[in-house]
Amino acid sequence: GNKIKYFNGLCVAKRIDFIKYCNPELGFCFQADLVTRIINRTNNYIEIEIPVVRERTHGRSSSLNIKNFIKFIQLICILSKRRLSNG
Repeated sequence: GNKIKYFNGLCVAKRIDFIKYCNPELGFCFQADLVTRIINRTNNYIEIEIPVVRERTHGRSSSLNIKNFIKFIQLICILSKRRLSNG
């Protein structure tokens, strides 16, 4: 695997890669798909750890719902299929 530590941080990519590889239908999972596609195509990725300044103090995350869980399962299937097809 790619041994990526965290997928939901800020993802900075070249505009051409973003346009070429981004799949907005994956909802909150689009960054994980984008990062893995870029790594698989270019084998070029730098992870920079940025400490969390402040945790959420109130409210709930809008990402924790059934629709996004389904998108997550869809992403796992896409990544598994891609991994198997690449050897």
